[in-house]
Amino acid sequence: MTVYKYFLKIALENKKSIMAYIIIFFIMSLLSSAGASQREAEFIETKLDIGIIDYSNDELSMELKKYLGGKNNIVDTKEDLEYIKEQIFLEMADAIIIIPENFQEKVINKENAIEIYNDERKIGSMGIQNQINKFLLFANATYENGKYNLADVDLALKENINVKLIDNNTAKNISINEWFRNYFNFTSYVIIGMYISIIGLVMADFTDENIEKRTKISSKKFLNFNKEIYLGQLTIAFIITSVFILGSIALKG
Repeated sequence: MTVYKYFLKIALENKKSIMAYIIIFFIMSLLSSAGASQREAEFIETKLDIGIIDYSNDELSMELKKYLGGKNNIVDTKEDLEYIKEQIFLEMADAIIIIPENFQEKVINKENAIEIYNDERKIGSMGIQNQINKFLLFANATYENGKYNLADVDLALKENINVKLIDNNTAKNISINEWFRNYFNFTSYVIIGMYISIIGLVMADFTDENIEKRTKISSKKFLNFNKEIYLGQLTIAFIITSVFILGSIALKG
């Protein structure tokens, strides 16, 4: 096992490189997980600042304005396209909704009735379209004998979704699971880098001219020589991998 021992001896001469990899990686792992355990579970429904221009003023449009007003903050606006664009650009409003004339008739005919100007810089402003679609979906579901049952629409839209927040222990477990997943996703690249660095350095020594000459005149068979080289590589790989596995247990176990 002379070759095997010599392989390990050369590998351990690179202790500084090994420790540098390990220390840098563990510091990065600690920094990435520092805030994860302190996060709180919270659900907040965000209200948008919207303006509504109603050219129809029929029963359906009034109900729509009532619904949107309950879900959002209504801001004043003007019937002027340039002013509307300026309002959105200056973030005075997240969205402006224009309800056209004969709104109810257009909804019945399933025409594209409402015009929306929203702030594309804010993802939340896109949600106003979902609110309108939800209202129209419920309204169309109640349409019968030429009229809408707006009382049923209002009742359906007032149904609340009970959001149950997970308890702290469950949240902590999820956070730890997330940390371990990120850790091992990232550590695989580090481990491969260490394999290449350390084993590559050792193998470079074995290609030295003097070592090659000694190998040729040695009584050790070529097959046995390679077996001990492979065994040395596997040993180094096992040690490196074990260090990172034990490190994860020490950090979050």
